[in-house]
Amino acid sequence: MNLTTTGMLRKLALMRFCWATGDDLTSRWRLARAFYKLAGDHGRFQSSEHVEIRSRFGNGRPLRLTLRDQPSDVIIFREIFFDREYSACTRLDFEPTAIYDIGANVGLAAAYFRARWPDAVIVGFEPADKEFAVAERNYARLGAARLFHMAAGSINGETTFG
Repeated sequence: MNLTTTGMLRKLALMRFCWATGDDLTSRWRLARAFYKLAGDHGRFQSSEHVEIRSRFGNGRPLRLTLRDQPSDVIIFREIFFDREYSACTRLDFEPTAIYDIGANVGLAAAYFRARWPDAVIVGFEPADKEFAVAERNYARLGAARLFHMAAGSINGETTFG
């Protein structure tokens, strides 16, 4: 199989993923557009804009998510939900009652944890202002979840994040 064929198969797999994951036609389109922009095939990212999607994950319940229209959020979304990078860490016999999301970023890992363990309490920490603003939206939709605008570390103090 050559690289062109492999690339096309990956794009088709991403399209199937968008169709299966998006809860409505608008969300499917927004996901597909974000993935194609990431591949450099369609449009430019507008970092000041947000993308709202409704998705269905592990437990089948729809979940609204906010992503920034920028490559890092789309890459993280792809890694967690399409590439399933966390699935190796989630044993079927493990049922946590609390999950700590240290460095919550925009809250996509918390959305994955909610889909995987719907009864767990999720506590997130995100010190960076821009990421916190988006994570706050996503955490508000997760039910038993709490987000703190601070870092978690071994020493007390303050610092500036750039």
